Amino acid sequence: MKRNFTILSIGVILIFSCTTQKVQKQLDEFSETFPTANYHLRGHLMKFGEYKGDLSNLTYDKYLTLLEQNEEFSTQGVAKTVKQSDQHYFVSKKNTFFIVIYSKKLNAVIFDNASTTFCDSIKVLKKHEQVPDLIEFIKNYNK
Repeated sequence: MKRNFTILSIGVILIFSCTTQKVQKQLDEFSETFPTANYHLRGHLMKFGEYKGDLSNLTYDKYLTLLEQNEEFSTQGVAKTVKQSDQHYFVSKKNTFFIVIYSKKLNAVIFDNASTTFCDSIKVLKKHEQVPDLIEFIKNYNK
């Protein structure tokens, strides 16, 4: 009986660690492609089309549409992950846009300023930790 419990315990630990590693790998991949996709989209919008030189009227819905339309091979899946996020907050300014998302699947809050090629803030939530206010992520960045 004790042996069965030990084998079962080891199996549960292995399954849990594999799941955790898979989520961490997905977060790592997304945190690399998300800012790249936003940076490229920002550059494209600043030079061409209806937002040329002024992104202040860019909305979240239009952002998602443009993100899907401009996905490159290297950034495929970014729009889907953003669209499937559990919470989001989006702000556009003349020369850039800011987006912060909470993904329950990735167990993280991820913030990006499209003017940079890296994620500006990533917060992995601890077990039972409450999702922080997404607006505060942007406010803290602008200080």
